Amino acid sequence: MTIPDHIRLIQVQRTPDALEEASSVLSGIERERLVGFRSVARRESFALGRHAARTLLGSALACDPREVPLEVREDGSLDVPGTPWNLSISHSGVRAAAAISRAEIGIDLEHIRVRPESLFRFILHPDEMELRERVDLPMDRQIVLFWALKESVLKAKRTGLRRSPKSLRLEIDLDQGSALISGERRWEARFEIRDEHVLSVSWLADSESASE
Repeated sequence: MTIPDHIRLIQVQRTPDALEEASSVLSGIERERLVGFRSVARRESFALGRHAARTLLGSALACDPREVPLEVREDGSLDVPGTPWNLSISHSGVRAAAAISRAEIGIDLEHIRVRPESLFRFILHPDEMELRERVDLPMDRQIVLFWALKESVLKAKRTGLRRSPKSLRLEIDLDQGSALISGERRWEARFEIRDEHVLSVSWLADSESASE
């Protein structure tokens, strides 16, 4: 997946080494949160997500990943106070991903699995239903792609599902792995479909803050 120079991206996969490294970079507060999760899978995905974020930001800030300043905002998104970086993370199953930029940035990673066809009505505005004919993918991949593209924008906007996915409109170029997403503002996205996962990265189009 080709992304603009102002975006830095990392993906990590769950392995014994990755989990060990992840546990070594968590902050005290993150460790407290970790033990609060009942599910082993949830603990591992949380650790991998923070590992990805801290590794990426440690490189950008030229510091030890353990020293990266991460704070959770009231809306649940992550802030990197005292730095110019915006951060977004996502995890799904055995994978996690993080992206940073000086522009507003959102990332979503989704595992491809069978989902009910009724989800199209939740994700797509009635005017977008023609995408089902124009995007040449099996239904399970269509649903996940449409969802990941819109979710990455909603994460960049820091609204999550407090804002309906139908408020956004998709224009998808499947061959180029790119999309334009329109709402109150216009967003660009790149995506890839690989190893039964969809990864989408979105940023505000023509943002002046994207420049280094």
